[in-house]
Amino acid sequence: MAKAICDTFEWNTAVPKEDITIKVEDGWIYLSGDVSWEYQRKAAKHVVENLLGVKGVINSLKIKQDVKA
Repeated sequence: MAKAICDTFEWNTAVPKEDITIKVEDGWIYLSGDVSWEYQRKAAKHVVENLLGVKGVINSLKIKQDVKA
């Protein structure tokens, strides 16, 4: 299942795959890491939640705060 998720992230340009850590446990997908935008956070969850065998998605992705003085 982890391979399918990586492939799905590879095909979706809205998902910054290098910033996301994936954990698969008993059909549950755990997403963690930091992304730059809310649409990336939502896209990551959306592309994996409909994969075959996924029971649920825990989306712990956080939005990076890029504040410059």
